Parts: sequence; structure tokens; C-alpha cells
Amino acid sequence: MARIGKVAALLGGAVVKEKIYHLEDDARERKLVLIKKMAPTPEKYPRRTGVPEKNPLK
Repeated sequence: MARIGKVAALLGGAVVKEKIYHLEDDARERKLVLIKKMAPTPEKYPRRTGVPEKNPLK
């Protein structure tokens, strides 16, 4: 969850709420994260094709 908050802040957002749930007939845990836009996204985003794969946000 800390990583999500850090990346959201980097892109001008903030985590508002997190909900954990399971789908019917599937034991895996799922998360729904609500992010509120707090500031404009910096000009350097979105990045060129291939850059996110080589250098993911941390």
C-alpha cells in the first residue's frame, strides 16, 4: 500500500480508501484503491513507449 501512495503522490494524487474483497468462486484477494486527484500531473508524464517497462515508477 505504501508504494501505491508514493506513486499516486508522484502523479498528483492521494490514496483515499482501500477495499479488500474476494470474487465469487475465487479465493484470491483483490484490492480496490480509490485515489483522489490533488494536483496536476507533472509534464514529464506520460512517458514514451518502452520507458515505463525499463524504468518503472517506485
